[in-house]
Amino acid sequence: MHTDTGAALSLNPPHGSSAPHSSFSRVIRNILIHPLWLVFALALFLRVGLAVVGLSRGGVEVFTRLDTGSYLEPARALLMRGALYETPVSDVLQTLRPPGMSVFLAGLLSVFDENLSWIVYCLSVLGASVVLPVFLAARLWYRQTVLSCGAADLSDDTTKEKRARLAGLCAATLAAIHLSAISNSPLILSDMPFTVLVAWQLVVALQMRQSQGRWQAPVLGLLAGVAALVRSAGLLWAVPAVVYVGWHAPDGRRRSQIMLFLISFLLCVLPWMSRNEKAGIGWRFDSNVDSLLLFQNCAYMVAKQTGQSADKLRTQWRQEHRKLYESDPIRFGTRDQQLTYEKECALQIIRKAPIQYAREHIQPMVLLPDAPSLMEILGVTQSDRGTLDVLRQKGLIVAVRHYFHGAEWSLWIVMPLAVPAVLMLALAVWGFMTAWHSVSVWLLMGAFLLYFLAIVGPIAVPRYQLPALPLVFVFSSSAFLSIYYKIRAKA
Repeated sequence: MHTDTGAALSLNPPHGSSAPHSSFSRVIRNILIHPLWLVFALALFLRVGLAVVGLSRGGVEVFTRLDTGSYLEPARALLMRGALYETPVSDVLQTLRPPGMSVFLAGLLSVFDENLSWIVYCLSVLGASVVLPVFLAARLWYRQTVLSCGAADLSDDTTKEKRARLAGLCAATLAAIHLSAISNSPLILSDMPFTVLVAWQLVVALQMRQSQGRWQAPVLGLLAGVAALVRSAGLLWAVPAVVYVGWHAPDGRRRSQIMLFLISFLLCVLPWMSRNEKAGIGWRFDSNVDSLLLFQNCAYMVAKQTGQSADKLRTQWRQEHRKLYESDPIRFGTRDQQLTYEKECALQIIRKAPIQYAREHIQPMVLLPDAPSLMEILGVTQSDRGTLDVLRQKGLIVAVRHYFHGAEWSLWIVMPLAVPAVLMLALAVWGFMTAWHSVSVWLLMGAFLLYFLAIVGPIAVPRYQLPALPLVFVFSSSAFLSIYYKIRAKA
C-alpha cells in the first residue's frame, strides 16, 4: 500500500497536543461563531421586544385569547391536584384539548409560579428557536434540489457547502422576520410550540429523502405524536406521513418503516385516547373536534348559504342542543353520546353540500400576514368584532376597514414586515416550481403545506398558517438564492 509520508506527518499534532482534542475544539469554535447565532439574536430581539412592549402596555392579558384559559386552567389543576381537570376546583377531567400545551405550561408555572410574564418571555424564546430547524431544513433542501441535480455548476465541495449553508441562513432569516411568526410567538396558545415541532418534523422528513436510514421513520413518528399532543391538528397528519414514509423507504423495508412510524406515533396518542375513554367521551383524542365540526365548520357554511351571521347561528344551535340534552338525559346522558349526536348532525349538513364544504377548506386568506395579532398586542385594534363574518360576506377591503375602525394609518407600521411576508409567498411558488416534477416533492408539499392549510376549514385566522410556514421559508430561500446567482452570473 502506498503511504504518503507528508500526509501522515501532517496528521500528528505538534507539541504533544491530540488530534481529537483539536478537532473537538474546532467544532466548538465553529458552533460558537456560527452566523446562525446572529439570526437567532434577531428573532429573539423582535419577539422579546414585542413581549416587553405588550406587557408594559396592557399586562399579560394582551397575550391571551379566548382559548388561553383551556390551556392555563388545566395546567394549574395539574400542579394543584396532579391531574388535568378543567379547572383547579372542578371534578371534571379536561378533555377539550390534548394535554401537551397544558403540561408544558404546568412546567413553566412550577418554576415561575403565577408570574405569567415569564411564561410570555419563555414562549417568545421558544418561538425564536424555530430558526434552527428551518436552517437545517433549508440546507438539506438546497443540497437535494439545487446542488445535487447540477442546477448550480460547482465542482468545489466547499463552495457547495457554503451555498447550502447560505440557503439555510436565508430561510432562518425569513423565519426570524416573518410577521405572523413574530406576532404569535408571545401568545399563550399552542400554535407556535406546535409549529416548532412541525419544523423539526420537516428536518427529519428531508433527511429521509437524502438517506434511507432506519432511524428517520420512528423519530418522525415520535415527533408527530408529540406534536399531536400539543395541538390536535397534528393527529390526522399521520395519514400523509404514512404515504411519505412508504414512498421514501427502500423496497425491502417499506412495510417495516411504516410500522415503525405508526408504532412510535400511536405510543404517544393512544394512552391519551384511553384516558379520554375513561373520562366519558369515548375513544376520542379530544372533545373539541366533533363539536367544532358542527358549531364552527357547518355553522359557517350554512351562514354563507343563508346570509346569516355565523356567530348568531352558532349561538342558536348551541342553545337548541343544550335544551335537547336536558330534555332527554337517557339518550344524551354522557358527553360521548352528545358528541356522537353532534357529529351525526354535522355529517347530515355536509352530505347535503359536500362540494361546497370541500371548497370551504380552500382559504387563501389564511396566508395573509398576521397583522391583527400585532395590532392587538400594540393596542391599536381589538379582537372579536365579527371581522371574519365581514370578510366572508363582503371581502377583504371591507373587512380591513371594519377591523381597523378608523385606525387604517396603523397599517404603515406593519408594512416593513408585511410586504416581505407577501413576497415570500411568491418566492415559495417559484421554489416549488423548480422541483415540481418530483413525486417526492409533491408528497412533501402535501404533508407540510397543503395538509395544514386544508385542516384550517372555513376559519381563515392568520395564525392557523403557522405550521405551513417552515416549508414556505425553505422554498422561498431556495428561490431567492437561485435568482440571486442567476443575476450575478449574467452580471
